[in-house]
Amino acid sequence: MTRLSDNEYRGVTLYNGYDYEKQVWVLNGVYQRCGHPEDMNCGCYGKAHAGERAEQKKYSCAACNENFEGYEDLATHRTVCDKLSSEVLKRADDIIGYTKHMKKSAN
Repeated sequence: MTRLSDNEYRGVTLYNGYDYEKQVWVLNGVYQRCGHPEDMNCGCYGKAHAGERAEQKKYSCAACNENFEGYEDLATHRTVCDKLSSEVLKRADDIIGYTKHMKKSAN
């Protein structure tokens, strides 16, 4: 079977299409059951969650945990997030400190 159309979203929620992260089809905003036999232990998301409403995709900043409706909003936020900047600088300082420590230990 060949897919001829794109996913349809309502806001940031998948309404019709295929959720590639969960590997499940969504029809009218509802997860669809997988096509595996009933007695097969497939572990599919669709088998476990068939009939449930599709979840809204959430995008959140890893540094400050602020949530955004779309990836574009998150990307814009990343350019001004003070916590993200300080977290990146702290990690860089940790790496530089560790590298200096290793060089001293090697001598």
